[in-house]
Amino acid sequence: MDPVLIVLLCVIVLLLILVIVSVATRGKKKKSAQTESDGKAENAVECKSESQETAKDSKPEEAGRVLSQGEVNGNLAETSETTPESEAETSETTPESEAETFETTPASEAETSETTPESEAAAAAAGAPSVGKDFSSIGKKVEKKPFYERVLDSEDDVRTYFNEIHNEFKSYRNVTARISKGYDSFRKNRELIARLYLSGKTLKLFVKLNSADYEMNKFHQQYVGNKKTYAEIPMMVKIRSVRALKNAKVLIADLMANEGTVKKSRYAKTDYLKTLKALMDND
Repeated sequence: MDPVLIVLLCVIVLLLILVIVSVATRGKKKKSAQTESDGKAENAVECKSESQETAKDSKPEEAGRVLSQGEVNGNLAETSETTPESEAETSETTPESEAETFETTPASEAETSETTPESEAAAAAAGAPSVGKDFSSIGKKVEKKPFYERVLDSEDDVRTYFNEIHNEFKSYRNVTARISKGYDSFRKNRELIARLYLSGKTLKLFVKLNSADYEMNKFHQQYVGNKKTYAEIPMMVKIRSVRALKNAKVLIADLMANEGTVKKSRYAKTDYLKTLKALMDND
């Protein structure tokens, strides 16, 4: 055989022997350590039992004055036993406290965000300057535009309907008209016979007629006499088209016939929109 191979085999065998020896020594050390720990535990138990017996046999005065080594060991053992429990309780309560902290934080933020407008409104009511918001209009009543201003600001057809209705009433004898901030009223011998309102973009004519005497499909009238304001003029029609304007003139003619008045022999139409402008300028 080759001497080199023989040398390699010898080295390998020596290495295996060394590994086996090291494993065996480690196993022996572990066993000896276990036996030593078991022995110490048994000795501790025996010492504890002996200390307990001696504590029982000793006098109460000496037991009250000096603590035995067994009791000291017992207290230390109890302290060591209770320490993990206290640590466990601490670890258990910590997430709850953190959860409570995270739960209360949004609520506090929500309360802050909810109370912010109220505090700003209170500051504005007290006269303190507010940042970013204007509360000057709080508590103030928004004034409605007068009737004549709303008519002038309306569309052309609404202004035309108003001028036609006003001229139609003025074309009859003993009929007076008065334009106020709320409406255009018409009287005969100081008795109210009609009113003209503007609601949004719609003219509404209230007349002293019985709504049951007219066809609903033609005039589309409404009875409003159940309200105190319209008790004297209980019939209402809306004027939103040329046809509705013609029907309104028919109702005016019937109203004047009931009141016993006729048209003036010489009447020239007047542009009452100029009257509205004069009223707005003088207001």
